[in-house]
Amino acid sequence: MLDRLAIIFLLPNTLKKQLKALLEARERLLRKLRMRQLIVLVGEPNWAYPLVAESIGKTEPFVFSEQESVTSTLSPKNIKQCLGSEVGSIAYFAETFEPETFAVLSGLIKAGGTFFLNLTPACLEQSCFARYFLAQARQDKCQVVVEQHQTTIPDEASAEHLKFVLHARLKSEDQFTEIDDGLCLTFEQQTSVDMIVSSVQKKRQQIVTVITADRGRGKSTALAIACSRLLFSAKRQLRIGVTAPNKQSLVVFYQQLENTLTKLIGEPVNVQQALNQVCFYAIDDLILNRPELDLLCVDEAAGIPVPLLEPLATYYKKTVFSSTVHGYEGAGRGFTVKFLNFLTVYQKQLGDKFKLQSHHLTSPIRWATGCPLEQFSFESLLLNAEIAPLLNVNLDKKLTFFQPSKARLVDDKGLLKQVFALLVNAHYQTSTSDLKLLLDNDLIDLFCLATSGEGGKEQIIGVALMIKEQVLPRAMHQGVINGDRRVRDHFTAQSLVQHLGFNNALDLSFYRVMRIAIHPELQQRKLGQHFLAEIAVVARNTGFDALSTSFGVNNNLFKFWHKNGYTLARLGSKKDHASGEYSGLLIKPLTEEAKRLQVRFIESFERSFITNIRFLWPDLSASLMSEILQTLSKRVVDQVTPVDEQSILDFAQNRRQLLPCLFSLRLALVAQLGRDFDKELLPLVDYLLRNMALSAVYKNHDFTGKKDFISYCRAVSLKLLDN
Repeated sequence: MLDRLAIIFLLPNTLKKQLKALLEARERLLRKLRMRQLIVLVGEPNWAYPLVAESIGKTEPFVFSEQESVTSTLSPKNIKQCLGSEVGSIAYFAETFEPETFAVLSGLIKAGGTFFLNLTPACLEQSCFARYFLAQARQDKCQVVVEQHQTTIPDEASAEHLKFVLHARLKSEDQFTEIDDGLCLTFEQQTSVDMIVSSVQKKRQQIVTVITADRGRGKSTALAIACSRLLFSAKRQLRIGVTAPNKQSLVVFYQQLENTLTKLIGEPVNVQQALNQVCFYAIDDLILNRPELDLLCVDEAAGIPVPLLEPLATYYKKTVFSSTVHGYEGAGRGFTVKFLNFLTVYQKQLGDKFKLQSHHLTSPIRWATGCPLEQFSFESLLLNAEIAPLLNVNLDKKLTFFQPSKARLVDDKGLLKQVFALLVNAHYQTSTSDLKLLLDNDLIDLFCLATSGEGGKEQIIGVALMIKEQVLPRAMHQGVINGDRRVRDHFTAQSLVQHLGFNNALDLSFYRVMRIAIHPELQQRKLGQHFLAEIAVVARNTGFDALSTSFGVNNNLFKFWHKNGYTLARLGSKKDHASGEYSGLLIKPLTEEAKRLQVRFIESFERSFITNIRFLWPDLSASLMSEILQTLSKRVVDQVTPVDEQSILDFAQNRRQLLPCLFSLRLALVAQLGRDFDKELLPLVDYLLRNMALSAVYKNHDFTGKKDFISYCRAVSLKLLDN
């Protein structure tokens, strides 16, 4: 058996018929095994398209094209709207070859189908990622590569050889586990349905059900079956709400809902009455208007910002969050990390009043376990990259700091998998597009921190992605200053200009940290600090004016970066889509000119932060607020004058009312948070810094009313004066 993939070399005038015969034989086998395949067409689109058309025959192929010469069935801008659809075959005519596009499209093909991928010579010449992907395809024994202008068909491309390879991989021809309940297709799907139905039947307890799966596992169908069973057995009219990132994502859900209700009810009029009890709601409508529902189903939840999911989970009595958990679906790990952590904390707070239950579907339904297309997608796009456990790592030996070339990453897949696994584990927004970015973007530098493990084998314990933001050409300055243009790969300087008015930032170069990750078993051992110090040396030697980074700010991250010399220049006024946190821009100057800029942006940030806490960041956590204030200069404390102290004392001793003393009390509160954080101050933080209504303050902090709150304020005022 050959170790390499079958490559077909044929003349154009004989290629169509021979390829069609080959595919017909392979597809008969794949339909029987409920699997799918990939055909890579290496050549020009005007050569590849007739091959696809001839191979498919009368069936109209689903075409996704980035090439002008080939008409696309679906607009490239709306590709995610086809999530949840099913097609027999897909032809992707790539220009730049986007991995996220490949990942989405491959999930749409049903059992027995074929994915035709056209890679042009120009694409392969320009894209290191495309060359890497083609090399992976050549090494896979189940896929087929077709080259333009060649003349032979090796036996390894035949259906017989494919059958031999597949049987060597699998213990049986079909590992699809069916059950006979007339509705569900797998035991896992039935378990999900039972969990949802039983949660609605438990009237008093608040229950959140989380259903996760890789694509093609039948989670949307499980939602539809559960809703159908509830509607069929209900003794009264139910109110079931469904939502998703967009209504198009629910095509499969609605199809399955109608099909299942037809099986259960039969009579068309009664089926329609049941369907009318299931209503689609936009996310904003659910949050703002809170319609009364017996059950809320959120499909493709990873594509919805975490801050929008949280109120749905806390308000509704019975909620189901269903989502594909691979990064190309949306926020991906933002859902599995951030949102599930929120639910876990919420469960601890409510105790027995709240129940969180979850189920993960692993058995595919659209195709069989071991499908060669799915396995190849996972392997080539590193969707299955997992962090390997460390084996006898010796940190006493000198750590190795190095910058691997893109060519080395392509040739050394073991290194590439170690790097990508660390990135995926540490950053919930890492997606398949980052793999292309890493291999194709000349402005991206990768740094690795390694140590020797068992047997002297090198193990990667840290990775960092850096982007070179060079000085912007002077001809572009005025356009950026006027806000007329946005130049790619100059994020730091443009942010300082357009948000803060520091126009001279355009004369500086920045080396921005896009991602940094340390192996989870070695965190809290100052390795990140060592790593950043090594990167700073490279930045200085390369001539950069400053280092920068931007991320969703929380307590731990802010402490880490500030400890390593990065100063907060700006805090965004809108929360990040996936993390639910305000994005911060932090800078570490390396040259004198950058240090002079730092003096200016520190002063600007201090004024803005102290003045605008209640307007721009009303729900910033009090502890993070305190951490930021503690990094500001003593001007925070110096704002409290003797006049303010007397005003606070008069209020504390019941000689003055609260409202005339609010300004002084607010200054003292900010000064206190700038020194230390005290949980006892939370009600005052909500009232004075977050502009929370008094009625909400009473409710959130268990005050019996205004008199009780004023007594608290007087007592806290004395403590503020003592400090």
